[in-house]
Amino acid sequence: MTYSLRTETAEAPRARAQKSLVVAIAASGAWLLSACGLVLDASPHNDAGRASPDAAADPIDAHQLASDDAYVPPGADASFPDAIVPEPDGGRPPLPDGAIDRDASSLIDAGPSCSAADLDADGWSECDGDCNDADDTIFPGARMRCGDGVINDCAIADPTSPVDEAECRGLYVATWGDDTAPGTPEAPLATINRAVERAASLPTTDRLIHVQSGDYMEDVITQNQVEVWGGFDDRWRHVPSEVLTKVHTTTATGVQVRADTMALRDLSISQDGTEVATHIAAVTIEATATVVLEHCTITVSDLVHASDTLVGIDLVRDAGPSFVDTNVVVAASAPTVVGVDGTDGARPYVRGLDVRAAGSTGTAVGQGTFGMRLTSGALTADHLSISVGSAMRVAVGLELSVLTTSLFAVQVDADPELPTVFGIRVNRTALQLERANVVLSTHTDAGVAMAISNPTGASRVVNSVFFAGSGPRQVALSLEGSMPAVGATLDVDNNVLDAGEGSDSLTIALDVTGMVTVTFGRFFNNVLLSRGVTAFGVRLGMASLVPLAFDHNAIDVGATSASHIAYGIGTAATSVPGLHGLLSGCGLPSAPGDYHLPSGSECIDRGAPPPEAPLLDFEGEVRDATPDIGADEFGGVLPTP
Repeated sequence: MTYSLRTETAEAPRARAQKSLVVAIAASGAWLLSACGLVLDASPHNDAGRASPDAAADPIDAHQLASDDAYVPPGADASFPDAIVPEPDGGRPPLPDGAIDRDASSLIDAGPSCSAADLDADGWSECDGDCNDADDTIFPGARMRCGDGVINDCAIADPTSPVDEAECRGLYVATWGDDTAPGTPEAPLATINRAVERAASLPTTDRLIHVQSGDYMEDVITQNQVEVWGGFDDRWRHVPSEVLTKVHTTTATGVQVRADTMALRDLSISQDGTEVATHIAAVTIEATATVVLEHCTITVSDLVHASDTLVGIDLVRDAGPSFVDTNVVVAASAPTVVGVDGTDGARPYVRGLDVRAAGSTGTAVGQGTFGMRLTSGALTADHLSISVGSAMRVAVGLELSVLTTSLFAVQVDADPELPTVFGIRVNRTALQLERANVVLSTHTDAGVAMAISNPTGASRVVNSVFFAGSGPRQVALSLEGSMPAVGATLDVDNNVLDAGEGSDSLTIALDVTGMVTVTFGRFFNNVLLSRGVTAFGVRLGMASLVPLAFDHNAIDVGATSASHIAYGIGTAATSVPGLHGLLSGCGLPSAPGDYHLPSGSECIDRGAPPPEAPLLDFEGEVRDATPDIGADEFGGVLPTP
């Protein structure tokens, strides 16, 4: 009996030449194989695809079995293994000179021909039909990106083949265009707004707007299922790394995103308006569903009219946008400056966001500089970078008072000479934070790298580094309020809490004096550094720590007046058993910035084992069976993809 291998793929949206692969296999049982869009059909069949009672009735199968050489369909490329047949029992005679050996065993021995892993996180693996799993813009059914020479939807075998520009749909906009024109590459429209209005009446597959490089003085108001793409040159090639499409907004709300499904990509949006308003934003997002800002730069500067609040991206109501590789820069004089501001249940998703905020002049309560500020919503972030500076009263890198927070790979920096500065400040949230790197610099009042108030639900901080800068009062991790919610616990594992050092400073690695009750699910494998004139590794007030949940930590308080643990009222030393308190610490350098364990460190292999220790360290390297104390796993190896 023989079986044939047939391909099953989604219907291609455009007709293109396709190759077929036919495989004949001799077997004595029924087999079913499904991988990479290939199905091995165990039913004998004829060339019409119907089941045949006898394999001999199938002319293709009969030809294959009767020939020692592989069957090659008419017109097939002889260099491609379009057919494979097994060798007859007892072997086969030597092949003639120049013949191609297509022994099925050579393919079987090669192992799986596709990967089931979704390497670019676009929802498709190679076995699902992703023809380029290193690019998340290429997968079956993806929208075509005209002008970049790439087949985004995998409709042909080679995704880098030249694109037939006649197949690129949508509308085109150029500074030299005309809003009465048809909107083609040869006769483009002049404004993005006119293209958005026209696109709203087109089929959803055609609602793609290509915008040539140049300056566009307009306030864009979006429509549903419309995508606006900048970065096209004068030949309509998509080269955003070489050309810039810039939108200059003029009103207080800037670019208004009201549509629930839309995208802005490869655009530079700047707030250059002079409208008098107390609240000015470059981009205002009101949509609740799928809104994507990808490869965009949002800028607010002193060109705008004086305002109480200047915002790069304003999320109102329950906006739920996705930020992908987007930059936000707000550098202006105003009482309150915010890079990304979210209220009323905003719930953004971040996969690459860089926020820079500076220039506040505010001195009243609630005023200051904020990199990202969210209330009453949720935040999920992967690779979030924030820098704040130049505040008159307070600067906060990331301020959250939301229901849930999941942060991965967070970088927060504070520029020099700030009054009071917080790297991350969260209140009433179930927090999941991993691989954060918070670095404060000089401050004139107080610096708190991480502040957690009234945590709710199960919260966890792992594989992170917190450095409190230099000033009169420096705290690496501060816990405040209480944990009133049922099931509220806090796990703090494998971090470095560095309160820094200073000639006249109070430094505290872990400050729990502001919390009434605290329930640590775990406080394991942490390095606590405190080197000020008055230094504390852990300072407790009214709070008590749950026994057996505080262990395998290293404390270094090399200072003139130092305490590994300072106990407050109602707290006893027996409440914190098993704390290592290594006077020599982990051997980390006194200068901040390098938290890798040196060879011979006392913290190597001294940590609590899994499940307490996370499987990876702060660089994504694998921890071994005897994990180290701190964020770094000495000798860890990057996992194999």
